[in-house]
This record gives sequence, C-alpha cells and structure tokens, in this order.
Amino acid sequence: MKFSQLIESLPDGGGVVFGEGFTSTSELVSLARGAASDLQRRGIRLGDRVASMVDNSLASLVAWFGSALAGAEYVPVNTRLRGGTLAYILTDSAPRLVIADAAHNGAIKTCEPGTLPLLLESHAWLRELDPAAESHGCIEGGGCMIYTSGTTGRPKGVQWLSETQALHAKSYARELVPLASGEHSYSCLPLFHVTCMGVTMAALIQGATVHIDPRFSASTFWNRLSETQAVFFPYVGTMLSLLLKDECPPPPHRVRFAMGAAAPVNVFDRFEQRFGVKLLETWGQTETGSIWLANHERVPGSIGRFCPRANFRLARIEGMGASGELQVRPHDRVSMMSGYHGDSAASSGAWTDGWYSTRDLVTEDDKGNFHFVGRLADCLRRRGENVSAYEVEQAVLKHPDLLEAAVVGVDAELGEQDIALYYVERTRGCIAAQELEAWCREQLGDFMVPRYFCAVAEFPKTETQRIQKGILHDQVRLRGAYDAERKEMRP
Repeated sequence: MKFSQLIESLPDGGGVVFGEGFTSTSELVSLARGAASDLQRRGIRLGDRVASMVDNSLASLVAWFGSALAGAEYVPVNTRLRGGTLAYILTDSAPRLVIADAAHNGAIKTCEPGTLPLLLESHAWLRELDPAAESHGCIEGGGCMIYTSGTTGRPKGVQWLSETQALHAKSYARELVPLASGEHSYSCLPLFHVTCMGVTMAALIQGATVHIDPRFSASTFWNRLSETQAVFFPYVGTMLSLLLKDECPPPPHRVRFAMGAAAPVNVFDRFEQRFGVKLLETWGQTETGSIWLANHERVPGSIGRFCPRANFRLARIEGMGASGELQVRPHDRVSMMSGYHGDSAASSGAWTDGWYSTRDLVTEDDKGNFHFVGRLADCLRRRGENVSAYEVEQAVLKHPDLLEAAVVGVDAELGEQDIALYYVERTRGCIAAQELEAWCREQLGDFMVPRYFCAVAEFPKTETQRIQKGILHDQVRLRGAYDAERKEMRP
C-alpha cells in the first residue's frame, strides 16, 4: 500500500488536537487534498520535494499529508537548525518548495541564495487552502526523506519509499501503540521525528484522537495527560528521569502504557511503580523504518526481541567481550530505507551480503532478549580496552543522587583517551566529586572509572530530549571538574 492510499483510507471517528483546536480525521484528509491541489497549482510534480520547517501544529500535518497526495517527497526539517547545517540540508535535499513557520523564515533566508526555493509561511498557507479543491490524484511518488542528526559527520538524508511510510504506520498501530476507537493519546515529541509520526498515524488508523503539544514540559506534563484523558504517551529516557524528579503527586489520569527508548533500568522500575504506567522499551533507527525490537516480555534492562519483518544477528567485534554489532536482514527491503540521498558509497557501505549494519552494540541473553550496550561511534579506547560510554552512564545513573549523566572521551597525554563524566545532581551540590569517584570504583572496572567529574546545572538537548554531548563538552571544557588522577579541581 502507498502512503497516499493509507491517508485516503483513514477511518472517521478520531482526529488531532493542537492546543484547543480539534480537527477530525475527515477534516484533516480534506485539508490534505486541498494542500495537494495547491502544491500542484504551484508547480509541484511527481517526485519533486517539499520541505517543511514547521513546529508541531495542524500546518505540519497538512504539509506532510498534502505532499503525499501530491506525489511529492516530503522532507521534515528540524526546526531548531540554523546556519551551516540548515543550509546544507536545504542544498542537499533541493526542495522545490519550503513551508515554514514565520519564526523560522529568517534562518532560512540567511542561507546561500542558491539554496532558496519558493518559501511559504505555514499558517497563512493553511488558512488559504480550499478543502473542497480537487487534486490530480497521485498514487505514485510520495515517500519522505528524514535527515539524521549528523553526530558522526554530515547529516544524511534517509529516504523512505511511500510503501515504507505506510508499512511503518500500520506496524506502529499493530505492535507499538494499540488503541481502541475513540481513545485518546498524547505526544509532546516533534513531528519531524519518526516516533511522533508513527504515534500520530497509529492513532488515526485506529480511529483514536492524538493530542500534540509543542514541546515537553515536566511541570505541566501530568496535568496535560489528565486534561486530554490520554491512555498513552511516547517517551525518551530523560523525560522519565525529569518526571521522577518532581516529588509532587500527579493528578488522576487514565494512562495505562507508554512506549519509547533509553529508559535506565532503575528509572524504568521506579516510574512504573510510582505512576502505574507500563513502559514498552524499544529499539529502532530511522534507517530501519518499520523494523525494530520491543520489550513486550518486560525483561528489566532489555530492548526486547525482534519484530517479524527481519532476521537479526550479532557480529562480534574484537575487544568488546560478549557485545556485538546488531545487524538486520529485512524480509522485504520496503521495510527499510531505500538508501541515503546522494551518497551511494554510504548506502552500499551500510550493507554486507544483505545484512544492514546498525553500528549499535548489543548483547543477547540466554532467552533471546537483546540488551543495548552502546554505539560504535560512542565507544572510547582507554588503557588498551574498549569502553562503552553507555555502559558507564548506566552504571553511574544507579547512584541515587544523580539525575542525568553523559560520558565524553578526552584525548589523554599519553595517547588513547581519558573518560570525562558530566552529570546533573538531583539537588545541586548534594554529592562531592570525590565521593562519586569512590562510588564509581565500587561499580566499575578500573579502566572504566572516569578521570574527570564535572557537575553541571543542565544538559543541552535536542527536540527529542537527547543529550548533545558535543555541545556540552565544547561549552564546559571541564571547567571546575575534579581530576581524579591528580586529585585536584580544575580551574
């Protein structure tokens, strides 16, 4: 099935809510048809690209659906991007048209003149659409291109076929976000991210309503769940940690389950016990589309078992012990990305004899459950040993006085790397760095114990609440850190 066909087949009964405004599914589809007609009138043809730099709003959904119905490839752009990265994405994707919020127009216009296509202000464009307008029905084409965060180099444009989008949405509804018709879900993750895209489509496919807020707010989160009568929300691990930090009891709510990734084991258990919400831990990548692992068996610390659309295996790596790189072989290539846009070398290099290399390190227990260890790009080499930053972070987060942790490799004087630990305390100054060092020595192998301990007030994060380690380290540069090797505080 094409994604455009899935949009046209959505049942009545559900809808979307942004702020106080409810839009039924049938109204949303009518607006999408009007958007497709408008895009075609502006010259969009089969296979052209339409980029969207729109914060969570009805306009972002209409741009997404309208592009599909017009046969265009949809390019959602992170609304926090500025400068060179934004210019690169607009140049690399070469959209024929960009729909953007007024707040982001300035950032777009500062890009090189050669990168500027037709620019439409999102909300003015939405108001001018004619829901009764007929588009030239376009079943072919469509698809989307979602850019990676670029943590290990330039962002890559991950391309999904229209069929990949449809399969992703249907699999989300069936396996990750099962809802009954008439129920409500809630999301505060950005719509330029595949998780919120999947959550939104899962609700609409099942005749449910999804309430979408602009961003996560720990102070209003439970009130919003109570107000919306939501039974589900998606999460990232840091959201759960921040919600646990608030000692005030939440108002009555109807939430029975949540789905996400990167919840530390101790946070996972505590969250379920305190709030009565069952958590479904998952693993996935933008590249893997509708292929994921999910911990339906509820094994503590596990990312679960594989879905039925692929085979999985571990490729052993010297020096990593029982850990191996997770590799995936889809039963049907439409389940995954078609490739990286404009980068045939990276596209072909990601595959070996039909197996996709995820670059993620995992272990498998004797019952077939997988456990995430870290990313190959986030591994350090210290004293002749490979060290997973993720493993150190998870061990450190078991300390009751810590809220968040981030490990960064620092070039050592004698070669290889030293380990720097940045951390956020539950209460500022509640633990001395020397005490934390002693605690780490009890929990970790000697080669895994950080050399530098640096407390910070908060971490810089992406819209999906992932810690931006590069920005963090560049901003702090170990100022005020405790050097455990020299037993002194750095200036």
